[in-house]
Amino acid sequence: MHNQQHSQQPNQQHSQQHSQQHSQQHSQQPNQQHSQQHSQQHSRQHSHQHSQQHSQQHSQQQDAPLEYYLAKFRALDPEEASKRTGLPFDPPRSRYNLTVLGQTLHVNWPNSEITPEDLENCPKILYNFEMRLIALQFLLTGAAAPHCGGFMAYRELPWGEVYDANFTGRCIKRFAHTFGNAPDRFIEAAERLGGSKLGLGDVSYDLPFLGGVICRLILWTPDDEFPPSAQILFSDNTQLSFNAEALAGVGDIVIGALIESSKR
Repeated sequence: MHNQQHSQQPNQQHSQQHSQQHSQQHSQQPNQQHSQQHSQQHSRQHSHQHSQQHSQQHSQQQDAPLEYYLAKFRALDPEEASKRTGLPFDPPRSRYNLTVLGQTLHVNWPNSEITPEDLENCPKILYNFEMRLIALQFLLTGAAAPHCGGFMAYRELPWGEVYDANFTGRCIKRFAHTFGNAPDRFIEAAERLGGSKLGLGDVSYDLPFLGGVICRLILWTPDDEFPPSAQILFSDNTQLSFNAEALAGVGDIVIGALIESSKR
């Protein structure tokens, strides 16, 4: 009898414990599922909101540089900037006169709008938004300096290594891909843009940019073993005129102007 009671008590306790645990688990499962669903919904909503905010911020950042530089440009002393950069300022017409890739450009002060002297033959990229930013940066912070005869690769400039992969893709590879199999087009375009022919690579030219900066473009045409390749170098006075980020824009403009000119 005692053995039966003793045997029944653990079984009853075990049964009760198992029932309670099962009840607790069953009760907790809906709560856990509800909590997880709520957490996932909150996470998706937060991710969507963050994506929208990032997109808005990116759009604002794209508009910000022009407004930032324009505010500084309006407050600029035109005569001081003219002396510092070596760019002539025409007070009666309130404009700077620039020579870029063989083209004369007029930059109005204080609104910074660019008007080419020869609208019919001037590549459009020389008076677009990017060129406007480059001209503003040069007039605000650049300085004319003599070229001492040396040239450097983009990566050799301060911070150049940070942007070098980007510059290589958007400028050097683009140049090689566009003209590697059509060197005659490169020659014709470079001549139209005031380039000076060199004896480097298979075809090469020095192209005059802004403030005495020279862009040296060297092209190697393909053969049985190697695809077309290229190099772009900058004169040793570049650091006083443009930082690495702005110089990537210079490369874009030079290649873009060559492409436009080659289609004329």
